[in-house]
Amino acid sequence: MSMSSSNFNYLDPYDPRVARLAAQAETYVHEDPEACLFKLRLMIETMARTLAKVRMSQYISADLGAILGMLEREGLLSRRDADRLHAIRRDGNAAVHGDPLPKPTAMRRLHDAHQVGAWYARMIKRGAKVKLPTFIPPAMDEHDDPSHQRAEQIEDELERVRRDTRDALLIFREDEDV
Repeated sequence: MSMSSSNFNYLDPYDPRVARLAAQAETYVHEDPEACLFKLRLMIETMARTLAKVRMSQYISADLGAILGMLEREGLLSRRDADRLHAIRRDGNAAVHGDPLPKPTAMRRLHDAHQVGAWYARMIKRGAKVKLPTFIPPAMDEHDDPSHQRAEQIEDELERVRRDTRDALLIFREDEDV
């Protein structure tokens, strides 16, 4: 998929740098999943730091995990989007440190980034009516092995277990004041 037909073009009016990082990640998803995940991690760090500077007045940590936690505690980030961002952060860190990651993981995180991009656009431009375009997975080259279906099923199950575990660990609902 070329950058001109990226799933992330909708972000261009809100933050061209974020749109560019996402489009670059998209071009790497099949040929270099680790590079894709690195670019996605850089994308979400850029988003988080920008939002923290614009919407929060307190000290901003250098740690991305801490920034995401602050955004969530301040009510700027839903639990679902926080989970997506933490998954991108975690897999991006693994990629940077040389852990081999399968293409289905990179594709899943690319889709997560597509989802949280709309949240970011709404936060950056308050009141923006962001119409999230349908995510179209970038096509594989003919020489790519399509035998990743089982890995995708395992990724789906792992995501479900993570979500269920986090929900089970929460004593209070997201909207309850503790």
